[in-house]
Amino acid sequence: MRIVITSFLLLFSMSTEKNFENFLGKSIIEFKDEYSFLGGFRLDENLHTIVMEDFVFCDRKFSSLHLYVNEEKNIQSVIFGFPTIMDISFYETIVNKYGNPSEMTKMDQMTHYSEPNKSGNGTTSQEINYTLKDCSFEENPLFIIWSKNGFKIKVTLKQNQQFTEVTFSNLHK
Repeated sequence: MRIVITSFLLLFSMSTEKNFENFLGKSIIEFKDEYSFLGGFRLDENLHTIVMEDFVFCDRKFSSLHLYVNEEKNIQSVIFGFPTIMDISFYETIVNKYGNPSEMTKMDQMTHYSEPNKSGNGTTSQEINYTLKDCSFEENPLFIIWSKNGFKIKVTLKQNQQFTEVTFSNLHK
């Protein structure tokens, strides 16, 4: 019976919503110990990725969490995403938790366009720059930013890819 209770507690803690702003500034070693047995912990020089089934942010589940660290191995940013564009209910859930955004912008006018450049390995790259202008949620923003005390939340809505990326970053690097 004790094993069943322990398993239940483990599953319950895995799907609990996290306050990702609390990860910022902490040592990556704390997270390696906590998450390595839950679904993997892949280490690179400055990028650490935790893969699980049940991370939750504002009632939305996702499975991959990327942690970028500085030279001292303290977390500077937390990045995760969802394979869909943020809808109004998701936006309102974030607003209820963090308040109104500080900034909401969309692409305005193209300022630079380079010809496609094919590299030696067969990939093609191209640079296109745009100015940004303020907008409302209904105008399909590219960026929604919350500047909070000590941290920033940046939501990038990649309309063409149908993907929403959320970044928590430490303002005191």
